[in-house]
Amino acid sequence: MIKSLERIIQLLKNSGTEATLIRGAGGALFAKILGTGLAFGLQVLLADLLGAEVYGQYIYVFTWVTILSLLSKLGFDSGSLKFVATYCGQKKWNLLSGFIKRTLQITIIVSVLVGIIAAGITWLLRSKINIDLLHTFWIGFIALPAMACLELYSAQLQALKRVVLAQIPKMILRPVFLGSSAFITIKLIEYRPSAPLIFGFEFIIICGACFIAWRLLSNYLPPEIVQSKVEYQTVEWLRVSSQLLIIAAFQLILNHTDVLMIGFYCGTTDAGIYSVASMIAKLMILGLVTIDMIVAPMISELYAKDRMAELQRIVSLAALGILVISIASGLIIIIFGQFILGMFGTAFKDGYLALVIIASSQMFNALAGSLGFLMTMTRYHSEAAKIIGFSALLNIVLNIGLIPVYGMAGAAIATAITTVCWNVSMFLFVRKRLNINPTVFSCLKQL
Repeated sequence: MIKSLERIIQLLKNSGTEATLIRGAGGALFAKILGTGLAFGLQVLLADLLGAEVYGQYIYVFTWVTILSLLSKLGFDSGSLKFVATYCGQKKWNLLSGFIKRTLQITIIVSVLVGIIAAGITWLLRSKINIDLLHTFWIGFIALPAMACLELYSAQLQALKRVVLAQIPKMILRPVFLGSSAFITIKLIEYRPSAPLIFGFEFIIICGACFIAWRLLSNYLPPEIVQSKVEYQTVEWLRVSSQLLIIAAFQLILNHTDVLMIGFYCGTTDAGIYSVASMIAKLMILGLVTIDMIVAPMISELYAKDRMAELQRIVSLAALGILVISIASGLIIIIFGQFILGMFGTAFKDGYLALVIIASSQMFNALAGSLGFLMTMTRYHSEAAKIIGFSALLNIVLNIGLIPVYGMAGAAIATAITTVCWNVSMFLFVRKRLNINPTVFSCLKQL
């Protein structure tokens, strides 16, 4: 036992990829658990303080702004995981400098244009939209450039393997300050805020978080880029990132179509209840999301160097960590689901059946391993886009057919079916083209 412990300690001291994964995953897991706990606490607090109706308006607009933020980034956040990691590994400081500058420029311009167009569309539809909901939309569109830049900075910090720091502005500071603002307004000032006021707080806090993320990125960029001559490959960056954007857009559809369509068919109150149930269920993939934050740039770097055996060892080790975290979180969520939902309010217990259905599919998702990044961080962007695109289309069709009949349970069933479909499709592709097994079963041979 002592010798085993000594081997583990020696492994952690090494500079190899396995040691990097374990050390990074440990820190990232801590930050992710803290951030997820704060996000969960924020949603509990907002749902309790605002009530289901106002909370539903807030979360409905936040979902739309998240979608528009994705479009505004043009895939540069996902592209950063590939290009920043590759350029650092190959010491191409001129290209790294150009990528950082050009992606920021394009993101700001596009996000402003998208916000203006979205505001114009809602103004044309103003007679059909609740006045508070309309004002909340407009504030959300103003916040769009800051939100897009915040996510871009976070992705670039992650690509530099500063995973913990990447989580601080968005996942830790944002929920702390937003929750505190809502609590002070309601409990101390004794003023009942509307959805526009809450999103006004959101806007100010996102701007502050964006500034902090920018400062962190500036401090941790390799010093070599300061003296390097800036080189741009904008067309290539746009080509690859646009493919990653398509994938991210389809994934966003998979993640948010159910909430938006429940809002359309059943109203924003049910959308808020379902959103909470879905958020809790997806805590099951906390291990997958956390470890992928470390694994993604490593996949890009190892694949670029053609170190496939080492890549298999990394995804096998990652699969083991994902398994342990997923089983533990899954049991807690399913057993105590009613109690957890009740923390948001009695009305939110109606989402328990949806929670169980989604949680079951997320267990399958977690055990499948890092399939998405094994395709997007190598050279199979187009194939990944086709798989996710088909799944997104299937998800929309299933939601249209099931929500009017079964409500929230129907949306959960649609999500579960599409989750299984895209995981199976990607697994078969990765096994055939890369000859890598990213599932937990690969650990039996690797460990």
